[in-house]
Amino acid sequence: MDKKIYTTNDISKICKVKDETVRRWIRVGRLIAHKDEESRRYYISWREFQNFLTENKKYAKRTDNYGQHILLKNNLVDNYELKVKLYESQIRVYKKQRDELSVKISLLEKRLEEVKNGRENENQIFENS
Repeated sequence: MDKKIYTTNDISKICKVKDETVRRWIRVGRLIAHKDEESRRYYISWREFQNFLTENKKYAKRTDNYGQHILLKNNLVDNYELKVKLYESQIRVYKKQRDELSVKISLLEKRLEEVKNGRENENQIFENS
């Protein structure tokens, strides 16, 4: 979803709100969107989304790892303190994922050794027969 045009569904996922909430923001003028009359869908430019987040910082703070990635990758945050917090959060998430992967790798390596040792023992039995 790294793009320059967002749907109400995209925005709702990033801000962790319901789709209807995003449509309400559009209706009351908090978020500027363009409506495709044919499909009846709203489309939000990244610039309008950036303006929204600048005026409504609490929604940028509520984003999960996925939303933070989108915000940072598309440079949708211009507040220094918020940007620092988002980067710190991303680093914590990736470090946690790295640690979890290290544990999984260790377990797989251990299991591989068990399998190899079992197979070697099995081969020795056949050779001694």
